[in-house]
Amino acid sequence: MELLKRRLAIAFSLCVLFFVVFSARLFYLQIYKGEEYRSFSERNILRVLELPAPRGRIFDRNGEKILYNKPSFNIRVFPKEITDVESLAEKLSGIINIPEKELLKKLRKIAGMRSFYPVTIAKDISREELLLVEKNKEALEGIFLELGHKRFYPHGEAAAVLLGYTGIADPHEVKADRRIKAGTQVGKTGVEKVFDDELRGTNGLKYLMVNAHGKVISDSLSALLPSRKNKEMVEGKDLHLTIDAQLQKVANDALGKEKGAIVAMDVKNGEILVMVSRPSYRPEHISKGISGEKRKKRKKKESFSLLNRSTEGTYPPGSVLKIITAFALLEEKTVDPESSVYCPGYRLISGKRFNCWREEGHGHMNLLSAIVESCDVYFYELSMKLGVDGLYPYLKRFGLGEETGIELPEKHGVSPSKAWKRKHLKEPWYPGETAMLAIGQGYVTTTPLQINMMTTAIANGGTIVKPKIRKTDKKTPPRITGTVQKLDKKSVAFLKKALYDAVHAQRGTGFYARSKISPISGKTGTAQVVSAQVESTEKRFMDHAWFTSYAPSDSAEISVTVLVENGGSGSVAAAPIARKIIETYFKLKKERNENRIAKSE
Repeated sequence: MELLKRRLAIAFSLCVLFFVVFSARLFYLQIYKGEEYRSFSERNILRVLELPAPRGRIFDRNGEKILYNKPSFNIRVFPKEITDVESLAEKLSGIINIPEKELLKKLRKIAGMRSFYPVTIAKDISREELLLVEKNKEALEGIFLELGHKRFYPHGEAAAVLLGYTGIADPHEVKADRRIKAGTQVGKTGVEKVFDDELRGTNGLKYLMVNAHGKVISDSLSALLPSRKNKEMVEGKDLHLTIDAQLQKVANDALGKEKGAIVAMDVKNGEILVMVSRPSYRPEHISKGISGEKRKKRKKKESFSLLNRSTEGTYPPGSVLKIITAFALLEEKTVDPESSVYCPGYRLISGKRFNCWREEGHGHMNLLSAIVESCDVYFYELSMKLGVDGLYPYLKRFGLGEETGIELPEKHGVSPSKAWKRKHLKEPWYPGETAMLAIGQGYVTTTPLQINMMTTAIANGGTIVKPKIRKTDKKTPPRITGTVQKLDKKSVAFLKKALYDAVHAQRGTGFYARSKISPISGKTGTAQVVSAQVESTEKRFMDHAWFTSYAPSDSAEISVTVLVENGGSGSVAAAPIARKIIETYFKLKKERNENRIAKSE
């Protein structure tokens, strides 16, 4: 009985204590703080301002800014403060360059959100629009001006495809990353997308109490609403690339209105000096945003493209692949370099005629002269002895048909084999396909970056290095790629002589790359787009033009690969562009060294 009384007493005491605490809290809220809360709930409005974090700047290898922020003004609206959608759309359409019908549709959608968080209506408005909004702000309910940041590309289209652009995160991006909120500006393509986590930063939050006229009453609500604490904004981190901005611009201008790609690399460490892809686009148009109809029209134009042809474009390599075929012939000891093959202008394989590019033929050719003059018949003949099983492993050793490992999105292309054809086409491999593979035609496709990697391996004496686009301060050794890190020095030395002669010998196909500034070594390539039997003068049916090179020939520093889509001859269309880039590289190097010496004195 005593135990029961004690338990009832404890229960009664707890009820009394709960009632006292509840009454005290009620007194605090209704009497002591009542007027303050009533003021907040009846006459004032809570606003949540997002403080956009500036994205990190992007610099080239020499510290030059190639992408940074400029201040801009955006028009935003608080959904919960819209009471008359039609009236607001009418007033606003007379101020900014957006049709009333389009504004009305957008505002109706926004008003339905009933959120304390603002929504953007127009980005990067003009000075005239800014002044008009400011002048009429009291008549524009829920509308305010936000100081934001727009991305600025000082070199315009020159590096636009490489750098990429930003845009509002789509639902899929918001769902995939909890750190990304609706309305956040994120990287959509290129470097902006790959390094988005670092460049983006973290937006801040500021809670405000405003009256019915939009005037701020309090900018610190932590005492009134403890859960509503202001959050500091954190700027995005800067990024340094291996690109040389000045060389990039020269390369872009050299390619001009042609479609294609250019890749230049430091042969010692794999740092990308140039990565051009054309057609390009004006990035500020994309980042600012364009209407659906305008986007459709622009996509139809040839000058609009987001594809990075250097890493994502796959093409038949044509005669530049003869470098690998020649290496395979030497390594497999399939050929005596001095023995000759007669070229009458064609070769019959399984009863089918395979033509040489020179209709009258080259006459007697050995391995050296076949590379220098790019004789197809020589490689047809020797490929029959080598076989596809003998050639395929060397395509893989040089990284063809595989991703290079660069930090950017890329395609791997195709390194065909008997197994590949059986799997994908359900057909056997034919001898004529080996002949076509040996000269870079048929099923084989590569990216310009892969061809540049191949060239770099010859230029630096046989080391296959992994390309990189991000510049680091650390003195790290070049990243080695592939299962074989080094190529046979004797075979590499032979190819280096052949590539030098291909430019400097009397009958060398790369004669348009000859330079008085630095000796250049290289190989031309002309890759068929359609069958040789198809006769057409249309540009889209013309051969792709290749030239892959390095300089100086005896102690290489830079490798340059040029692809001109439907350019015709590699000698005429691509070689002069490579020469221009290489000559500019050495001119810039000399100027920078002179400036460095002048500053130190």
